Amino acid sequence: MKPWQAPRWVFECEGRDLAAISRLDDGAEMTLRFLSPTMARVALRPHGGWREPRTWAIAPLAGSAGADGSFTRDVPWEGRAREDLVGFERPAVTRGQADGAHILATDSLEVRLYVAPLRLEWRAVGAAEP
Repeated sequence: MKPWQAPRWVFECEGRDLAAISRLDDGAEMTLRFLSPTMARVALRPHGGWREPRTWAIAPLAGSAGADGSFTRDVPWEGRAREDLVGFERPAVTRGQADGAHILATDSLEVRLYVAPLRLEWRAVGAAEP
């Protein structure tokens, strides 16, 4: 298996809207965004875009069963847009650099972004090792 190569990471916006984006050598695109202080979404969009523009996998609020067995506060039947951020906490995110890596961090979680080979290294904030 050949590891992905990425020429660089590009950053969009600042603070809670900060996103890291990398165009991969096969034409795909990887994006990292924080959804909460301890959770980030890593999306790998294939070259040519999503095959299915909607998802049922990640919802900000857990569904709960009512007495009649119906669910409330769940993903709509038709799904939600893959990049929809509505309902997530969206914490403040800072950006830095160390040891040849870009760093995105919340108060609880840090992600180090490398390019060759492409890799994400996750750490609890303040931890010496991943």
